[in-house]
Amino acid sequence: MTSPLKLIMPPAEQYDAPTLSYPRLRQVVKQHYQHEYDSVEAIFSDADTISDKASLSNNYFPAITLKIQEATTRDEQQRWSNRLTALSVEQFGRPDEVAVERLIASELLHLQSLRRRSSLPTDVSRPVIALYERLASSTKADATVPPLSQQATLLAHLKAYLDATYRDGFAVLDEYADQPYLSADEIAAVYQEMVDRLSLKRWALREWKVVRTNSSQMAVNPRQKIIQVGRFLPSLSPLRAKSLFTHEVLVHAQRSVRGLLVTSKLAYGLPGYRQAEEGLGSLMEAAIEGRLPQRIADRYIDIALALGYGGLPQLTRQQIFTIAYARTRLRQSAAHVPVSDDLTRRATWQHVNRIYRGTLGNDIVGVITKDQIYYAGYIEMATYLSRYKSDMLPRAIDFVLSGKIDPTSPEHRLYVHKQRFSINESRKESDS
Repeated sequence: MTSPLKLIMPPAEQYDAPTLSYPRLRQVVKQHYQHEYDSVEAIFSDADTISDKASLSNNYFPAITLKIQEATTRDEQQRWSNRLTALSVEQFGRPDEVAVERLIASELLHLQSLRRRSSLPTDVSRPVIALYERLASSTKADATVPPLSQQATLLAHLKAYLDATYRDGFAVLDEYADQPYLSADEIAAVYQEMVDRLSLKRWALREWKVVRTNSSQMAVNPRQKIIQVGRFLPSLSPLRAKSLFTHEVLVHAQRSVRGLLVTSKLAYGLPGYRQAEEGLGSLMEAAIEGRLPQRIADRYIDIALALGYGGLPQLTRQQIFTIAYARTRLRQSAAHVPVSDDLTRRATWQHVNRIYRGTLGNDIVGVITKDQIYYAGYIEMATYLSRYKSDMLPRAIDFVLSGKIDPTSPEHRLYVHKQRFSINESRKESDS
């Protein structure tokens, strides 16, 4: 069955609709989430905070989304939208304000540099530059320290490991080194060839196939063993295609493949593994690109803005789109990317709709904070792997790629060691 969070994504063909709707939601809630629908009121206090944390489950997201759609007054729509946000923050957390300050300060310097070498009309990039300048003007002095400076050595070591370990797959992309950009069709074909090459030595990957989807993104489905490449994915440089392959296949797919060799729990995820999963993928992306991937910073900043940050009110879906679109066009112009405005708008709306999924999508704001785990997990995994000296790092990487776990969790580490090495519970747990 479709996951609760995917169920409350608006249909792809309605990406830019002025308000969001969810066909068949009522029917699906009645079939699968009736208990949550009937009991959702009870888990909130009068202040719209979570009063019954023992009842928390992602299954409440479709129930609250239906409540928002059924609300007949603006006050009722806002109340249920606030509750959607409250449940999301309780489940996934919220961006740290100091981290947001540092990211905005770092991104502002980068965007200002891009604007100086871009031919894009100033009025197009003004919304994002002006907002970041306003927010950065009140930033603390130490917040201007680039957030990646302490991870530079780790990223270099990770890149060396990846290039050496997966050179046979990466060699496919090397053949496109002189081609500035790859289309979505080319990326799908290249990814399949990369998987085929890697599977010659890694037999379990032979079952994995690349499929096309009606989206602007990439993803993997471990249960179906498919790598999804969106038909509306904008053109990517070979380096960007390499980093996304690393994230989706060499982290997400590989952790499932290797975990399944031990237990199905390791193939599909121990409870609480998700932040480490996305954080590790983001960290490996950063290793390939030499900097934090832009989408990771964008998601973290935009979620903070949607929640209300820097003295601003909560920003609406349309307001975030305006900022995100200006940011994307500035980057495209500076990089001389072949631009399809339709694809750019589709990709930007998909990014924005992930934050506002489950809501009305108008000026009544509700926020899904799930995508903040990419940056939070990045910091968590960078901190974890930075503990290992260069000669021990390959062993640590092998461990974190061995299944869908959170390697910082003692319970997860113990489970892995028990399953792989038949360690009984009375023996002292040891870290990898």
